[in-house]
Amino acid sequence: MSQIVLNVTCPPGCGPGQMLALSVPDGRQVQVQVPANVGPGMTFQVAVPAAVQALDPIESMFNGVDADRSGHIDANELQRALNAGAANFSVEGTRKLMLQYDDDRSGTITRAEFRKLYQGLQEWRRAFDAFDTDRSGHIDLGELKTALQKMGYGLSNKLTDYLWKIYDKDNSNSIGFDEFIQVCTELQILTQHFASYDTSGSGQVGAGSTRLHACCSFAG
Repeated sequence: MSQIVLNVTCPPGCGPGQMLALSVPDGRQVQVQVPANVGPGMTFQVAVPAAVQALDPIESMFNGVDADRSGHIDANELQRALNAGAANFSVEGTRKLMLQYDDDRSGTITRAEFRKLYQGLQEWRRAFDAFDTDRSGHIDLGELKTALQKMGYGLSNKLTDYLWKIYDKDNSNSIGFDEFIQVCTELQILTQHFASYDTSGSGQVGAGSTRLHACCSFAG
């Protein structure tokens, strides 16, 4: 266990065996005993245990799959990290997250990118859980539309229905969190592409980008 060594000057009126209250640099208050043969004005050293740092769960998840300690993880390692708990991310869902958060297009996820990805997942989880009222792990089409509206996506019913047909692959009339993530990442990527064409910020793009406009008309 690491320790912090303090240089302590015995105050007036204090002698061997007495207890002193000290402030440690990390803000803690500790009690130390004045050693034998130490009197007022004399200095002594005392070692106190360093504060235990709480483990960063995001860092722990990353380290758990970064076997070669390269600071980068690939798609397979990312999927293992995300599925370490009760989650069940598919290969396709993991691939879409890679596309969204691999900022330097290296084909891997760095520690910083993984942190952003994880924080993004938590926001999407809160949105999903808010509409999964029966805690079944699934939401229906109406709940998806409401969730996307709350998240700021003013999608037309036609576009939402189109996305639903893509991601409700088993025709169960419901999607789970993995499919919900795929919808969200798809929309974020499309939004970013749309913004690169919509230089005026009008919410519309010119005739030269009609295909993008057809896919990304967020005006409702």
